[in-house]
Amino acid sequence: VGEATLNFTAGMLNEQKLKKMVSEASSVVYCAGFDKNIEGEGFDRPFSLPKSQIWMMNQIAALGAKVNVVVNAGGAVNFNGWSDKVASVLMAWYPGQEGGTAIAEILSGKVCPSGKLPISMEDKWEDNPVFKSYYDKNRRVEYSEGVFVGYRGYDRNGLKPRYPFGYGLSYTSFEYSDLQVEKNNEGVNVSFSIKNTGKCD
Repeated sequence: VGEATLNFTAGMLNEQKLKKMVSEASSVVYCAGFDKNIEGEGFDRPFSLPKSQIWMMNQIAALGAKVNVVVNAGGAVNFNGWSDKVASVLMAWYPGQEGGTAIAEILSGKVCPSGKLPISMEDKWEDNPVFKSYYDKNRRVEYSEGVFVGYRGYDRNGLKPRYPFGYGLSYTSFEYSDLQVEKNNEGVNVSFSIKNTGKCD
């Protein structure tokens, strides 16, 4: 026995107002993602963003706007059907109390986006290394993938993730030099020099 909650939201889109606002903007920041009703502890959330958000991003992009999407989510999402129509995507995760300040500083160019992805993000949910062992008809999780999760799973399955572990772009450019690779008893030691050759710290 538990409780049931039903939420219903109705609204109307003023298309003329939307077109006017978009035409007056040099770029649009669209905040997408999940809220506490869609993602949380103790239940699974969908892989795709809400349909209404995807529809709105596509509508704004179709009006010729430069759309920059900030995604609030605790894990990978489906980028198909919208990300190819936007100028940029910033994976914000759930950044906490000062997250808005950090996002504003990144979007405005005050600071360089230096964070890299801490996970690999699949192109579609079926590509995830744990997909086949997630739930069967008896709603059991078998963990049959063993240690082959994340990049290990993609390597074993021969699948290329949409965005690999460590992916991330920057506002600056870098120059690598003095690459040295040396074998030792424990494996390989790699060293190199890196220099920021761009205009952003």
